[in-house]
Amino acid sequence: MELIGDRWSLLVIREIGLGVRRFTGIQRNTGAPREMLTARLRKLEDSGVITRQQYSEHPPRYDYMLTEAGQALVPVLRSLRRWGEKYAPKQKRAVLTRGPEDGSPAARPSRQPRGQERQADRPAEYGPGPDLPR
Repeated sequence: MELIGDRWSLLVIREIGLGVRRFTGIQRNTGAPREMLTARLRKLEDSGVITRQQYSEHPPRYDYMLTEAGQALVPVLRSLRRWGEKYAPKQKRAVLTRGPEDGSPAARPSRQPRGQERQADRPAEYGPGPDLPR
């Protein structure tokens, strides 16, 4: 739990699992402060949950991807989300309505086929939860 139990690590894993691969997209979608996000990405990489691949040398920039260990956490996060939707106290909450890159349903992480250029990360879309008026 020490590795993934904090808020920022879970949000980072969620975003990468949804197909957001770049620092700016992850930061925008999580709201994490730059220094916090940098530290979490480094911790998750050192622990083997994510990996990074350089896509620009000047300045150095990276795409972040889940490793096998990270991918194994995606169903856990999905289960936590479903639990919260069912049992959390009724309050204003948003639910993910569309994946970030290709409009795929949020329940299925979008993946970029190898060898294809990535589109710029787009934020995931959130909408009213089941207890909010539409």
